[in-house]
Amino acid sequence: MGLEVERQAIEAEADKAQADALQEESNYHYFQNLTSIAEAAVARVRNEEKWQQGQGHLLPNFRTYADLYKVRGIDVEG
Repeated sequence: MGLEVERQAIEAEADKAQADALQEESNYHYFQNLTSIAEAAVARVRNEEKWQQGQGHLLPNFRTYADLYKVRGIDVEG
């Protein structure tokens, strides 16, 4: 009887450790995605600044995102 109780305790501890590890992995992926989104936003801002200074362009018909949004009627300030 004592071994069965000990086995159940070890299984419960292992299940808890596994649940904790899965939560940590989930958090890791969540924060990795947030980081990727932030890095993409920074790259977009840097490109917009570069294009505004005349160093390249977004598309052949649109120099910057602001130009594209202006034509499309999208308010980028609000």
